[in-house]
Amino acid sequence: MILILAFSRFPKVQLKSNEKSGALATHIRLIKNKHIRLFFLGMICYVSAEQGIANWISQFLNAYHGIDPKMLGAATISDFWGLMTLGGIIGLVLLKILDSRWVLIPFSGLAMICLILMLFSHAEIALICFPLTGLFLSVMYPILFSLTLNSFADHHGSILGILVTGIIGGSILPLIIGGLGDAVGLRSAMYFLFFHLP
Repeated sequence: MILILAFSRFPKVQLKSNEKSGALATHIRLIKNKHIRLFFLGMICYVSAEQGIANWISQFLNAYHGIDPKMLGAATISDFWGLMTLGGIIGLVLLKILDSRWVLIPFSGLAMICLILMLFSHAEIALICFPLTGLFLSVMYPILFSLTLNSFADHHGSILGILVTGIIGGSILPLIIGGLGDAVGLRSAMYFLFFHLP
């Protein structure tokens, strides 16, 4: 890949003024905007839920259903990420034909239903619902970006920089679930995911 990139010729990118990252003063002013803070919080919650599920699928299936984490557990994680990819594409297509609210509400509800089923059902249902949660969660990613950019006329580069920083949520929630899991059990710890589904 390094060789391909080294010998590939890419057109020079000319960023428009609203695509460039602004000065520190611009970022401070943007962070004071309530809507930007809410979009940022939404990104933290989305990535927290995504990583909180992905990082603990295999352990959960092993602890509560006796499923081998190196075989079927690993395959379930692979299915989760595969359906996350598919869901992102579906989300982009649906945004072209439907209002984002009518995509976000049902998909969030379906993600919560799958999360409930995977935590409280038999192994066969959990093996289906874990990956399906990824499918329903993933539409939130393009919607967050779309809503954020469409809510502001300028400073898109700076706003996206702030929004993408919300990815730090993916390093926080798995750690919290692990700590709570040691204290109260993994299933109870994973209830915390419900607070992170937008």
